[in-house]
Amino acid sequence: MTMNSRAIEPTAGSTSSRYYFVVWLALGAAGIFYVTIATLAPEALRGAEAGGIQAINSEVATLTSTVAALKTRIDASDTKQQAMATQIHSDISGLSTKFTELSGLEQAVSVRISALEGHATPDAKAAAGAASAAGSTMAISNAPPAAPQIEGTVLPGDTAAAPADTVPVAQAPAPAKPVKVATADAKPKPYAVDLAMSTSTDALRQIWQLFKDQHGALMSGLTPRSVASGSNVRLLAGPYPSQAAAASACAKMRKEGVTCQPAPLAGTPL
Repeated sequence: MTMNSRAIEPTAGSTSSRYYFVVWLALGAAGIFYVTIATLAPEALRGAEAGGIQAINSEVATLTSTVAALKTRIDASDTKQQAMATQIHSDISGLSTKFTELSGLEQAVSVRISALEGHATPDAKAAAGAASAAGSTMAISNAPPAAPQIEGTVLPGDTAAAPADTVPVAQAPAPAKPVKVATADAKPKPYAVDLAMSTSTDALRQIWQLFKDQHGALMSGLTPRSVASGSNVRLLAGPYPSQAAAASACAKMRKEGVTCQPAPLAGTPL
């Protein structure tokens, strides 16, 4: 009797059924184990649940601490940004103030330049006045003394004769008035250079600092002074021994772009 080999070979459907059976058997065993543990030792399940809850609480606490640290860093960053913004606003306000002061100084310098261009230098007027005064002094010193008049005498050109009974009497000449003559050894007055004009002494100090920064060699050894000029104040620098020395210094300053003119030394030091 021959047997068909195909009859004893397992089919694919029977193999899958076996796998499903094994899986369901494992699930059933697990269910029975869980029910047994829940019935006989429920504390073990509660301990496991408590451990899981503690682990979750620990993770929550860690996350809460991390979030708090991040919030602290964000708050610190916001504080730094606010401080930086305040400092930037303060710096901008300071720069605006400086620009305003520089604009005022520029206007004052422009006004001073316009005033200097509109007025002639006083050198020619001073020279003409000195020549006139010298001429008047020489005329007075060279005038001949007045001839004394004597009673009863007839001078050339007179037609009236003196009376016969008049006795000639000599009259003393009138005393001559003292004449002040300038001497060559008179000490000259100190002079300064007039550099600028502004509305306040604080502005003059700033202008003087600019002159020192830009023309330190020319301003070396000079003392700044303020002189009232109406509602404004003028900036003088000196002293120079004479007007000629101040004029020579002005000529050097003009070569470097500094507008100035000689002026008598006056005012108070800045």
